Amino acid sequence: MAGRPSKRTPERREVILRAIRTGQTETAAAGMADMDRSTMLRWAKSDASFRAALALAHATAEARFTSVVTDDAFGRPAQYDDDHNLIRAEVKPNVATAQWWLQHRRRQEYGQHITMDVRGIAKKVADEYGLDVADVLAEAEAILQGD
Repeated sequence: MAGRPSKRTPERREVILRAIRTGQTETAAAGMADMDRSTMLRWAKSDASFRAALALAHATAEARFTSVVTDDAFGRPAQYDDDHNLIRAEVKPNVATAQWWLQHRRRQEYGQHITMDVRGIAKKVADEYGLDVADVLAEAEAILQGD
């Protein structure tokens, strides 16, 4: 009795790795290979060489995107060949890109911090539903703690 053909083919493996190297999510990469992400993760768990290739593909994507962000944040001079033909145009430094990088890389120090009047919101909810404010606050705290 023959089972269904395996999806574990070199072609599917390469589709996944190419997609990851270009910055796709694992879910998108698996979908491009006509499979579910859970199948791809099972492959990675059972196959050390695929797991290593997947890690390298993720690192490659990160390095590529980091270099683009770096060029934009710090700028880069124009580059010319030996005949003085422009190869790459100058990029002026972009403060917004540098700020974005800091906010995402060091969220605690540079990220946007949102504050809200939790007690005021809890009072509104309690009043609207006839609840005790302390109970609403306790429930909110339990949610934040993951209880």
